[in-house]
Amino acid sequence: MAHNDFIFSVIAEEEGFVGSVIVLALYAVVLFTGLRIAGQARDRLGKLVAVGVVTLIFSTSSSISA
Repeated sequence: MAHNDFIFSVIAEEEGFVGSVIVLALYAVVLFTGLRIAGQARDRLGKLVAVGVVTLIFSTSSSISA
C-alpha cells in the first residue's frame, strides 16, 4: 500500500466485495441523514448549512471512482 492510495481502493482490495458494499452503504447513510436534517431545518440558513456540510463531506471523499 502506497501513501497515495485511495482509501476505498485499499478497503476493496483488503475486504473484498462485502467491505466495498459496507463502505458505500455508510456513505449513503451519511448522505440521507444529512439531507433529512436539511429537510427538518426550520429556516433557510439551516437548510443551506446542512446541505453545504453534506456536499463538503462528499466532495472531499469522492475519490471512490479513482
